[in-house]
Amino acid sequence: MDEWRVISQKITSLDLYPVSTLLPGEAPQGVNPRQVKLLNLITGWYTVSELAEVVQKPVLTVAKDLYDLVMGGTVVLKGVRSGRRPELPADLQPTAPAAPEPAPRMPEPIAALEPAPPDEPALAAAPVPAIAPVSLPPQGFPVATDPVEVPPTVPMPTPQSAPAAAPAVLDPAKITRLVAFAQRIGSTARGVLPAQHHGLVNALLTDATVKVNAGEGPEAVKNLALAISRGAVDAGCDNEVVKNLNAQLKSLFSR
Repeated sequence: MDEWRVISQKITSLDLYPVSTLLPGEAPQGVNPRQVKLLNLITGWYTVSELAEVVQKPVLTVAKDLYDLVMGGTVVLKGVRSGRRPELPADLQPTAPAAPEPAPRMPEPIAALEPAPPDEPALAAAPVPAIAPVSLPPQGFPVATDPVEVPPTVPMPTPQSAPAAAPAVLDPAKITRLVAFAQRIGSTARGVLPAQHHGLVNALLTDATVKVNAGEGPEAVKNLALAISRGAVDAGCDNEVVKNLNAQLKSLFSR
């Protein structure tokens, strides 16, 4: 314990890396043969504890030698690894474990000879049954077959073509005349019907004007007159008023 207390003043940890301060070719002075052998391994690669494992000596013995070398200024201790891995002498080379001898090969057991199976008697060939001759009809002779009934053909009705739609009126001059005529119908109806029904007339006139501009032509103008007359009846107008309205509208179409 006293030795460790003295050694630990210079070697504070076994994990420090001893490094030699000798110049290349410089011989150490005042060292014993064991320390010379240790100096050859001190390159900054091994720690104190690793050096003890390499030289196969107790840690205390290696630490005492290092203490003397440190006190003589031949060795310094560093906290990080440096230098190169030293080459180990032959007496410190780790010996490879001897390869285990292969296990002796056991002779393989000889398989028991099995007696050969006796010759099997040949099986008697089974008689082949005779095939009865098949009578075929003479070549070229017609064979009767059941008649095949052909279902009667059901006549399909010919689809009728849809009635052709009335051609659209897209002539700007005609559209202008039809719009003007529709406005005359609306003006005539407002002159006959009471004021509370003028809104109905204006709404029907607007709808007819849109249809005329869309190309529906005179049909839209006729439908306007019919819609105004029907609207007057549905609104509960007096019979005399409705008769007068119809007469005025007919007079427009008769001109």
